[in-house]
Amino acid sequence: MVKLEPVDAVEVTLVVDNYVDVLMAGDEGVRRFPLAYDSWSDREQLVAEHGFSALVTVELGGRRSSILYDGGMTPKGLGNNLEVMEVDPTGLRAIVISHGHVDHHGGLEGLAARTGRRRLPLLIHPGAWRERKITFATGAELHLPPPSRADLEAEGLEVVEERGPTLLVDGRVLV
Repeated sequence: MVKLEPVDAVEVTLVVDNYVDVLMAGDEGVRRFPLAYDSWSDREQLVAEHGFSALVTVELGGRRSSILYDGGMTPKGLGNNLEVMEVDPTGLRAIVISHGHVDHHGGLEGLAARTGRRRLPLLIHPGAWRERKITFATGAELHLPPPSRADLEAEGLEVVEERGPTLLVDGRVLV
């Protein structure tokens, strides 16, 4: 049995997604990153791209700890959105890759250099290294690159392969 430690609050921030609407209003419990009306042309804005990335932050006794769940498709998309959202990646405690599709790990290139931390744990299922492809009705194939262990380790990440439930952030996040 896995024992998950309680927390005071959990915050999930979507960093990269297939869609962004900077004009959509927030709501109770939902904070939006709106268009900067006074300087919209002078400031970077959120970008949408195929893929996914979320910042998961847990709070206990006023102390906040975050993990990055997936990295989106491109370093530019992930880096831009973290900057626009004013997320400091140096506070990350771990990175999790949900699966081996490039739109979930492609944005991690260069992230470790921006964190200023070495040996940041990166949790990944062993099946994520498999080669993947899409075969179209015409017979054409599109090969999708899996993550590269060597590249991730060169980024200074400590690759942790796990098939089962894993606790992170002092037993407060269950993957």
